[in-house]
Amino acid sequence: AFPGSTDLARVDLLQTQGGGNCANALTAAARLGLKPVLITKIGDDAVGDGIISELENDDVNTKFVLRAKGQPSPFTYIIVDREGGTRTCIHTPAAPMRVEDVSPNLIEESLHGAALVYFDGRLAEAALQVAKAAKGAGIPVLVEAERLRPGLNELLAHADYVVTSARFPQAWTGEAGLGDALLSTFYCLPHIRWMVTTLGSKGSVFLERANVLQDEDATRTAKLEDVLKYNKANNLKEYSEGPVARVVVASAAVLPKDAIMDTTGAGDAFIGTLLYAICNSMPPEQSLQLAAVVAATKCTAFGARGGLPMRSSLSENLFA
Repeated sequence: AFPGSTDLARVDLLQTQGGGNCANALTAAARLGLKPVLITKIGDDAVGDGIISELENDDVNTKFVLRAKGQPSPFTYIIVDREGGTRTCIHTPAAPMRVEDVSPNLIEESLHGAALVYFDGRLAEAALQVAKAAKGAGIPVLVEAERLRPGLNELLAHADYVVTSARFPQAWTGEAGLGDALLSTFYCLPHIRWMVTTLGSKGSVFLERANVLQDEDATRTAKLEDVLKYNKANNLKEYSEGPVARVVVASAAVLPKDAIMDTTGAGDAFIGTLLYAICNSMPPEQSLQLAAVVAATKCTAFGARGGLPMRSSLSENLFA
């Protein structure tokens, strides 16, 4: 358990690994077979050198990772409770990435040949410039909505796909119930194709836009609370609620409790798998099953990336 303010706790193991939502997700996607490119800003210190080296070892292209002279790179202490599989994070930020850091030439070159652009919701001002360029070039955009952040609303306005945490819909909409919050979030983003909300050990919920949109009252006729009341942990259930959206509830992959070592980055692994699935035109049910397996596998090792599987280690049935 995490020690109290005056307590002393012994550490069993110390590891240094790369992190960050976007970098973790791109690593997951790379191990499945994509060739991702990262745009971000880090320091010119030894930590930054390690960040670059680790990403390149996983075939993540770092050509557009900017190095801020004389500035530190971001890093986080992650304290893991081995007994409960939980973690506490203490973060030290780096210098912000600014609009002027992403030149038109950088944006154009980085988007060349891209099938999808993913934003983790951070560095919103600079990210928005890339999102606008992607939309102008006809490249679909996926935005992660983990928590309320400055500039996130503007990014969401350019999204084709949205992945939210379990807490975000209620925080963003003010709705008391999760079901109403999911539907309200989906309604407030009329241009997205689909939205996925991750629910941790309870799985995920997928809402897909239909061709015909209805007004808010009609949208709310879908009783998503009923959808969420499912019992069979290993099954997918699909529901149709009229022309506004198709709703799919997917279970989490089941692991023995003693197999769970660290949940850090499980959501990033899930998103990285969805990036792979979109780029390979996988159907929703198959995408969610694969994402659940990759996220669960990640939890069997320490750190956000140590347990991320290579495609060759996964059953081909997940890709068929």
